[in-house]
Amino acid sequence: MPDSVPQHEQKPTNTATPGAQSNAGGGAGGTGGQTAALKGMSFAEGEAAMAPAESGGGQVGGLDTSSFERWVQSALNGVAGTFSVPCGGVEVNGSLRGPTRTAVKGFQKHAKKLPGGKALGVDGIVGTQTTAALEGVTATTAPTVSEKQRQLAEKPAPSGGGGGGGGADAGGGGAGADGAGAQLEPNAVEGGDKQATEGKGGKPVEDAQKTDVKQSEGDKTPVKPGEKRSGPAGQADELRQRFPKGFLVSLSIPAAFDSVDDAFNEAKENGYKHVDGYAYRAHFPKWAPANSGAVQNVWKTLRGEMGKKGEKLPESYSAADSKAKGKIHSAIMGSSYWDAVRRTMYGDDGTLKALAKIAYGNNKHIPNSAASYAKEQRAVAADGGAVAFGKSMIYNKKGEIASLVTGTAAAVGQVLDQNAPADGAKEGQATQDAAATKARFVTISAHGSSKWMGGHGKASAANLTSKDVPAIVGGMASALAPDVRVRLFACHTSKGKDDSTKGEGTIADVFREELNKAGKTEGAVIGHRESGETQTNSTTRFFSAGAADGATDWGANDVFTKEYLQGFLAARGLTGSANYEAVKKAASAYFGREGWMEDLKSLEALQKSVRARWEAEYPDAAAVAADIKGVKVPKAKK
Repeated sequence: MPDSVPQHEQKPTNTATPGAQSNAGGGAGGTGGQTAALKGMSFAEGEAAMAPAESGGGQVGGLDTSSFERWVQSALNGVAGTFSVPCGGVEVNGSLRGPTRTAVKGFQKHAKKLPGGKALGVDGIVGTQTTAALEGVTATTAPTVSEKQRQLAEKPAPSGGGGGGGGADAGGGGAGADGAGAQLEPNAVEGGDKQATEGKGGKPVEDAQKTDVKQSEGDKTPVKPGEKRSGPAGQADELRQRFPKGFLVSLSIPAAFDSVDDAFNEAKENGYKHVDGYAYRAHFPKWAPANSGAVQNVWKTLRGEMGKKGEKLPESYSAADSKAKGKIHSAIMGSSYWDAVRRTMYGDDGTLKALAKIAYGNNKHIPNSAASYAKEQRAVAADGGAVAFGKSMIYNKKGEIASLVTGTAAAVGQVLDQNAPADGAKEGQATQDAAATKARFVTISAHGSSKWMGGHGKASAANLTSKDVPAIVGGMASALAPDVRVRLFACHTSKGKDDSTKGEGTIADVFREELNKAGKTEGAVIGHRESGETQTNSTTRFFSAGAADGATDWGANDVFTKEYLQGFLAARGLTGSANYEAVKKAASAYFGREGWMEDLKSLEALQKSVRARWEAEYPDAAAVAADIKGVKVPKAKK
């Protein structure tokens, strides 16, 4: 996964664990105990079989404790064998992706039914709650050394005296008298269980060496190697690990209405203007056939006027196909005759109330969707001057966009400045932290058109046009990373006039021009060509800030081509048109949410980076079926 992509909450890791070599010059860790055959055992028998062995590291009581990841995998297999939970059959290879993630979901779904079990969120992530559940059901303690640390520890020491080597069933020796400790970096172990990290921290990890590490001036609480820091220090750790080249910020317009009644009253008091769009999509197509006489009379007059301009229009509403009827709807709604039709359509409050309900839900969806996206991507926000993770920010006025971004950058800078890394600042730390204080990903969620973004009702104060973009970009330029990505989660923001100009002159294009002027020539702006769901709309157009004009149309169909998806499915033994359509839909939504974070240098580079990430997410048929609704795995032949 590229470093630009936010990762999940980290499982605490340790640099020294009994039985695992953690210092250069030390002997290899041993293996204590033999793998137990858990299948068919009672809970008491399984508990006894999985009890820690008296001798040192390696495999203990049937579970591989040489790393946290391997312990998770062997624990899942053990639980499956003992309690018939669908979470086993995974290879103990130290990777929590693919089949292991699917197995974790199986465990999470059934955790409540296990002895002493509690309900868990089903997300496939081994966080603090899932770890505790696995510890409880296996009667073991999760090791704190990560798979990466284990691998690094196995590398031959470049120098130093040799410590005592571990025997076949004995723990590994320590560092030699002159042996320098191996530099072990924390591994990005996926975890979280939807638990926020700010101010909470993980479960304290007891370190074998009991060595305190000097903290920064911002947090003087002693902490052991591998232990997760809390408060501002923990936030600084997460920022440096998750967003080393700049953070992600999620911005959104507010909800337009407080309730359906609010939307209904707003419509009646303001000439229905806030529900007209929903009338066109939801009500007009149903109303028109039953009222074809009224429509035909209006259309006959309007068609005559428009025909004088040389426009080719269908002769009658009733004889028009669906595409032609769409043109009729648009033409009538944009004409001076719309008021007459609307008065007929909204002749009773029941109809207007139904449209108000749609308007309320659709407008509320935008800030809700932005909040969900922020939580998923661990977006950074300024909350009363402090840093908060997994939160979106509402801009009630267009001028607040720049101030929210710069305010977040200032809060991030303060946290990093006051909290050095747990093991102390290193050479180049100031330069690294300077990069982390910039916004690298800026998402703006709103309604949109080719030259407008904003909302209705209360959200109308957040409206902005192409003319407002220079002030917005100029106001936040100092807080933006050199390769910033501005993602406009709003319909039609890159759709040019008759769409033959490749988005030239659209609001997305103006954002690109302003980024260019601000010196952010490595950056890009991504907007929607068509209407669609806020985050999953994959009809994207990419505007390079370094380009003079124009844009590149790269959508889900360019990355997840028919040939690619067919090969993807075939390689995983999935066949049939139903599976193809389900995966195609999921891939399109995936591209809309994630594709803009990837390599945008060329279509080939984008294909390579997005596909690699997609394949890592879905390495086999089980993983595909577990995550994508509608996918069915063929039954194995007996």
